[in-house]
Amino acid sequence: MSDVDKARLDLCEELGFETVNMSDVNLVGYINDSPNGEGIDIVFACSDAEAAAIEMTQLARVGGTICMTGIHKAPRPVDLREINFQEQTLVGSRVTIKHAFEMSVALATTLADDLETVMTQTVPQSEAEGIFKMIANPSVSTVKVLVDCEA
Repeated sequence: MSDVDKARLDLCEELGFETVNMSDVNLVGYINDSPNGEGIDIVFACSDAEAAAIEMTQLARVGGTICMTGIHKAPRPVDLREINFQEQTLVGSRVTIKHAFEMSVALATTLADDLETVMTQTVPQSEAEGIFKMIANPSVSTVKVLVDCEA
């Protein structure tokens, strides 16, 4: 898991993930220097940063999959040659079918205790407007914020 936020990286390490702080390490170089050096099977592109869009094709292995979970606020350059030459698959994630949603809810129910670990804040619906300010504040460690619609 790569990020620049120390709190997120620490939480992911606690959950057993290998982490890379992109403030300190070049992610593409890190992946290329790894023992297999062949790239990642599935890349979850969760950031809306331009650099992330450019690098995602360099991170996925030949035949790998890139799942776009980040919502970009502007068009981004993507190396389509890499997708073609590396026979990569690019998958969007914004719209879901009812069956996939039902499977996600069932999985979330099964993993409820683990998912609770990543919920760093809960706010009542009446304060939901302030969530973006909370996330942007570096003194507040946010990973996932839950909006309580019943509070």
